[in-house]
Amino acid sequence: MRKLFGLSLLAVLVMMGCSDATSDGPEATACNNDGVLNAGEACDGDQFATGTRACPAGESFIPGKTALDLKCNASCQVVTVGVCQKVEIPVTCGNGKLDDGEACDGENFVAGKRVCPVGEVLASGKTISDITCSPSCGVVTSGACEKPVTPASCGNGRLDVGEECEGNSFAAGKRTCPVDQVFVTGKTEADITCDASCRVVTSGVCEIAPASEQCGNGVVDADELCDGTAFYGNDSTCAGYSAMYKSGTLKCTESCHVDESGCVVKCGDGVVDADEECDGTSFATGKRACPSGTGLVSGKTEADITCDASCRLVTAGVCEALPEVASCDGDVYKLCQGDDCETQDCSKTNQTCDDSDPEHVGCVDLPIVQVCDGNVYRICQGSECTDEDCAAKGLVCDDSDPANVGCVGGACTVNDATVCEGDILKLCVVEGDGHGEWLTENCADSFKTCGLGADGNADCISCGNGYVDTGEQCDPKGPAFPVYPQVTCHYYDAQNGDTVFVSGAPSCTNACKVSIESCVKAQESDWTSIKKWTFSGLQQIIDLTKAGGDAEMIGVFGANYSTYNNGWSLGNWSANAFGKEVRFKLGNVKQNSVRVDFTTRRANGDSSPKTLKLRFYDGDKVLYTSPEIALSGTSIENQSVTYAGQSAIADLKIGFSAYGADAGQAGHVVFNNIEVKTVNGI
Repeated sequence: MRKLFGLSLLAVLVMMGCSDATSDGPEATACNNDGVLNAGEACDGDQFATGTRACPAGESFIPGKTALDLKCNASCQVVTVGVCQKVEIPVTCGNGKLDDGEACDGENFVAGKRVCPVGEVLASGKTISDITCSPSCGVVTSGACEKPVTPASCGNGRLDVGEECEGNSFAAGKRTCPVDQVFVTGKTEADITCDASCRVVTSGVCEIAPASEQCGNGVVDADELCDGTAFYGNDSTCAGYSAMYKSGTLKCTESCHVDESGCVVKCGDGVVDADEECDGTSFATGKRACPSGTGLVSGKTEADITCDASCRLVTAGVCEALPEVASCDGDVYKLCQGDDCETQDCSKTNQTCDDSDPEHVGCVDLPIVQVCDGNVYRICQGSECTDEDCAAKGLVCDDSDPANVGCVGGACTVNDATVCEGDILKLCVVEGDGHGEWLTENCADSFKTCGLGADGNADCISCGNGYVDTGEQCDPKGPAFPVYPQVTCHYYDAQNGDTVFVSGAPSCTNACKVSIESCVKAQESDWTSIKKWTFSGLQQIIDLTKAGGDAEMIGVFGANYSTYNNGWSLGNWSANAFGKEVRFKLGNVKQNSVRVDFTTRRANGDSSPKTLKLRFYDGDKVLYTSPEIALSGTSIENQSVTYAGQSAIADLKIGFSAYGADAGQAGHVVFNNIEVKTVNGI
C-alpha cells in the first residue's frame, strides 16, 4: 500500500508540476492588471484568489520564505520561483505518526507548526483546526490564514470593535499567549504589546509550550489543564473555564494545553450581558448617558456615546464635568454637580445655612440673641440658651438698650437693701426725704466675693474667694481643690464599717462644703480574701499561744482557764476575763482597709457576754476599736466589722474582747459562741 500511494502521488506531481507554467506565468485567458480579481485570474496586483497564494502541490516554502513572498506577474499568475521548492516526501509520510522530517502527518502536528506563517493571522471565523496537513506531510495554511487588515478605527486612541488592542488597551482575552504557547521565563502579560495595526504582539514574550511527560495518557496530570478529552474539573465548557466566555466548548491541544478558539466571548457578540455596559451598538437600559456629575458637550447628543471593545461606554469628547453649584434649602446646605448632590443639615450643629455671598455658601454660626424674660436674663444662639436669674442677685433684667442687655441694679428705694454686680456689693441708703443712693464696696479688696450670705442677703462672703477660710471645708475657686483636709475619697471612708470608697474624687459645693456624691463605694467584688479562718477551738488557740504562734491570749493566760467546750472556733475560758482579749496575728497584708466577717450566738444565759468589741492593730498600735456589738439572741447572727485605713498595714492583728455579763456572773465568760469566717482587704 505504501508503494502504491507513492506511485499515485508521483503521477499527480507529474501532471501538476512538470512544467514551470506557474513559475514564469503563461498568458492568462483574461488578465486586466487592474488590481481586481476577475474570472480566470489566479491573482491581480496584490489580490490573490482563494488558495492560490501557496506553493504548488509537491513543493514547500524555502526556509525563511512565507506566502507573503509570493507575487503576481503581468499574466495574473502566481510566481513561485525562488519562494517554493520541491518537497522530498518522507518515506514515512502517511503512516499517521510524526516521524523525522515531517511537519505533520494526518491530524498530528509537530509542536509549534500548526500556526499561521509570520505576518499572517487566522482569517475571520477560522481556527487552528482549519490549518491542515498536505499529502506530503507539510502544513497547509491557505484559506485558514490571511494578512491582517488594519481596522479603519486603529489609531484613534481608543479600543474599538474589530481591534485586538490599541495603545495599552486590549480586548477581553487578547493579552495572552497564543494556544500551545507559554510566557518566556521572566515575561508576563505586561510585556505583550500592541502594534500599529492594532494587533497583539507576542514575539519574544511567548514561546512554544513543551508537552508534559504524561501528555497523551488521557489523564489530567498535575502540570496539565487537559489531556485528550479530559479537562481539569471535568468541565470542558468555555463558560466554566473563564467568566469572559458565554458559550462554546474547549479543545485540548496535542501538548495538553487548552485551546479556547471555539469559545464565544461575551463582549463583542452584540448582546449586552449582566456585567456589560454595552456591546457593539447595543446599550444597557439607561446606560447610554453621561456619568454622574457630567453633562453633554455643546453640540453632542447621547447618540455620540459609543461602546469600546471591552463593552464599556466611551464618553470622552462627548461628556464634560458639570460645574459645582452651592445653595441653601432652608437650613440644609447643598453642593450639586448636575443631579448629583451632597447635603449637610446645618441645624444639627446649631448653625444655619447662609447663601447671601454666592462665593462663600455654607453653614455659619447663628447670631447671639439677648433678651429679658421677666426678670430672667436669657442668652440664646439658635436653640441653645442660658438663663441668669437677676432677682436671685437682687438685680433686675434690663433690655432697653439692645447693645447692653443684662442684670443691673434696680432703683435704690429700700433702705439697707443689698445687691451684687460682679464682686461689687451695693448697699441702698434712703435719706429722710425719701431719696435713695447706692453705696458700693469691692469685695475683692478684702479677699472676698459678692454673694448671698447666710441670711439670704447679698454680702461680701469668703466662700468662693479662692481661699479656705475658717469654717470652710474647701473653696470651689481655690487653686487646688480641696485644699483642706484631703483630696481623695478614701479619706472620707466611714470609720464605723459601713462605707469604703475605692475610686472617684470629692467635690466642693457652692457652700464651701465637701461633697462625696462622686465617690464610688466598694462592692463585694472589690474585696480580696486575706485569710479564711483555720482555728477550730480554744485548745488550739492555747497551744498556738504557748508556742508563740499565730494567736495570743491577753490577760487571761495562766491557771484560770479551761477547755470546757471546744465545739466553737474561739472556745471558752473561765475567770474574771471581761475586757481581756484573744488576738490573732495576720502579718503584712499590704491592704489599707480590712473587713472581718464572723458569726455570734449568745449561750449559757446571763453568764454569757452581752457585748463584743473588735480591735485592729498594726503591730502593737491600735488602729481602730469597734463600737460594742450587742449579743442579744441565742440564734446565730452574721456580723461584719470594717476598718477603713489610709495606708498599708505592715503587721495586722485582730483582737476580740467580751463585756457585760450580769452581776454575780463575772467569773464565767464564754467565748465559744464566736466563729470567725474570713478576713478581707482592699
